[in-house]
Amino acid sequence: MDSGDDQQLISAVASLQNASAASSAASANATAAQRSGRRGVAARKAAVAAEKAAAEAAAAGKAMTHEEAAAKAQALLTELYQQLAEQDADAAEGRARQILGGLGFSQALMDAPTASLSGGWRMRVSLACALFGAPDLLCLDEPTNHLDLEAILWLQEYLRHCCEGQTLLLVSHDRSFLNAVCQETVELKQQQLRYFPGPYDEYVEAKALAALASSRQAAALDKQRKHIEASISSAEKQARQAGDDKKLQQAASRKKKLEERHGMDRNAAGHKFKLNRDLVGYFESRRPQVVLETADKPFDFKWPQPDRGVTLDLTASSRIALLGPNGAGNVERSAALKVGLFGQHCIEELQLEETALQRLTALFPVFSREQEARDYLGSFGLGGKPSTLPLRMLSGGQKARAALALLLATRPHLLLLDEPTNHLDLDTVEALVRAIQSYEGAVVVASHDLRFVQDVVAGQAGSLEAGSPAGPDSGTSVRPQPEAQQAGQTAGEVIVLKGAAGVSKWQAEGGVAAYRDKVLAKVVKQQGSLLQQV
Repeated sequence: MDSGDDQQLISAVASLQNASAASSAASANATAAQRSGRRGVAARKAAVAAEKAAAEAAAAGKAMTHEEAAAKAQALLTELYQQLAEQDADAAEGRARQILGGLGFSQALMDAPTASLSGGWRMRVSLACALFGAPDLLCLDEPTNHLDLEAILWLQEYLRHCCEGQTLLLVSHDRSFLNAVCQETVELKQQQLRYFPGPYDEYVEAKALAALASSRQAAALDKQRKHIEASISSAEKQARQAGDDKKLQQAASRKKKLEERHGMDRNAAGHKFKLNRDLVGYFESRRPQVVLETADKPFDFKWPQPDRGVTLDLTASSRIALLGPNGAGNVERSAALKVGLFGQHCIEELQLEETALQRLTALFPVFSREQEARDYLGSFGLGGKPSTLPLRMLSGGQKARAALALLLATRPHLLLLDEPTNHLDLDTVEALVRAIQSYEGAVVVASHDLRFVQDVVAGQAGSLEAGSPAGPDSGTSVRPQPEAQQAGQTAGEVIVLKGAAGVSKWQAEGGVAAYRDKVLAKVVKQQGSLLQQV
């Protein structure tokens, strides 16, 4: 507007006007393509109107005068300044730096080109962009995978306190993160969604209680049915002995009613059952039946045990967890031991064009018979078709299982696991805990999944709240204890990595939960101004 070039101003305003109208027309056409019926007709009419408006805007731009262009430019600038004011644009850079700082970025990394960052840091950039945009619906798929403990706790507090008015849809395998953030749990099973109030632990408890109630109800109905059948059978016997046809007919009528009407007399809401209201459609019985949900068969790894005859500085049953920020330390192999290292990037080292079966038999001649190799892979959840598919076609979790299978085929004395829960679902994480606890070799775990660390170090599933018992009344699930723990296996240790300051053993009362609380206090202190927003 200050250039004094009338034609340049008219051209710029016309271009903006045409782009806005074309975008509206494209959006209307996309909506019309996805709708049918009456809604489709209405959407198509709106799309035609938008196309007409775009054509008119293009024609108007060609005939636009300088005065009209100046007025429209002023209106556009006013609207733009209003939007910037609503978004608090002056504080945008400061807020962006706070979010990046909370996710672990240093000042140098914040100012570095994105192209120079590693894959893990780029994932953090994507997460920061999603948080900064403050959308109405925020969808996060495994957001903790590439974060260290401080960043996870910062993200946890940010989602709890700084996302008012937003809906969060979260997919994660980090149980403690789910418990801290979520207010409702949605189960997707057999193409159906079921909603449970509360975080993940309450969902597990509600499922267990519902299964218990269903089994008791089914047992009561079965007992009642057997009693009625015995009564009918006794009446039939007496009627035959007396030659009473009328009582025989009554017994037959009772038997027919039993087949058609035996079932629950209350609906799901606990009200008295009504056929025309509660059982609409075709059913084999006139009463709802108790449906016992078939529990998924728990998956268990079957790891080969290490070779004997090696003396370790660590005891053969050691369970050690390493905690600390990313980059605070590293683990080196020892030539004196048979060491198995499962790294964060081991999946990238797989030969993705080969199958798990081909890779296993090529690396380990001991699996000379194909059936032996198939059985071994099956013990890692890769039985059947997955073992014969190219590794590139497997999911992230299946690739992680394949990498574990190849690693443990060496039968290592010392097993080093660096972020082993990445790409694994919650059931597989629990199976991994049981496998570690029953492993006869020494295990060192580096992980930011606090619940996983707690279970591995303590040797049992437990709450992260210090002193909280595990049981139905505590809101936590009860899992079967591994044989090694039942036999009196000693609890593990937690080692904190401090970068240049070295390492130290965490011995404070409260264990992993106390360490979590210490790190959380540090995070809140450093990022308090942002985390205290409501």
